[in-house]
Amino acid sequence: MSKKRPDAILVILAVVILAIFAPGITYFIISGMWQILKIALIILSIVIIFLFIVSVVRGKK
Repeated sequence: MSKKRPDAILVILAVVILAIFAPGITYFIISGMWQILKIALIILSIVIIFLFIVSVVRGKK
């Protein structure tokens, strides 16, 4: 029970902060998320290509 209390306080604090800064942060998060999504997709494609090359090289050996 003692571990659940701080989490609840943190959640309430986060909600209050979000409520105060929501208008500016919402736009920032949406634009930021799009940037993160693009970067994540690029990284993901690089990883997939790398894994494909590794599997091909291992297959030849």
